[in-house]
Amino acid sequence: MFQSRDLFDFNKGPIENFLRLFDEHKKRSSIDPSVMTLSTVSKMGHPNARIVLLKHVEQDKFIFFTNYESTKGKELSLNPFAHLVFYWHEMYVQVRVEGEVTKTSRANSEAYFRTRPRLSQLGAVVSQQSEIIESYESLQKKLEIVAEKYHGQESIPCPEYWGGYQLFPQNIEFWFGVEGRLHQRYIYGRSGQKWLKMMKSP
Repeated sequence: MFQSRDLFDFNKGPIENFLRLFDEHKKRSSIDPSVMTLSTVSKMGHPNARIVLLKHVEQDKFIFFTNYESTKGKELSLNPFAHLVFYWHEMYVQVRVEGEVTKTSRANSEAYFRTRPRLSQLGAVVSQQSEIIESYESLQKKLEIVAEKYHGQESIPCPEYWGGYQLFPQNIEFWFGVEGRLHQRYIYGRSGQKWLKMMKSP
């Protein structure tokens, strides 16, 4: 019988374990394993969470893209620390990642933007994310105008206000669900260039 815990090796690093579990979930489920909850903190100290997509894990950094002028972008500019949560139901696994967030390079943002579907590119140009709009119809009208503007052009320029963030993890927790709720929790905490390891009671 398959046990997701069997894929996890506490003697190895957290990124290697994360990628192994991520790839296994991709094989076993129709649900995108890159779906994650991103939690930031408002200037009032209030938590704020939403679903975003992980796009890369590169040099131990978790990378996602968004509008820099969105609520999450504004909150990250004030407090550049965030928490990511992945929950892979079919494997009964949760991964929590906490760390400091910085913007990716402009070249990185533009390179990824070019890989997006054209409609997604247009949406990024059109949407003033998190701002109040008059109606959904007004947003669609704006999309038509922008689509006409770039009609016939092979590429759409990446807006300056849109790009990537990279979270450099300080703590990573792997949670494996167990029948009877005596779950297993494995914690990695960064100390300089090393990871310290511990287990916690469920």
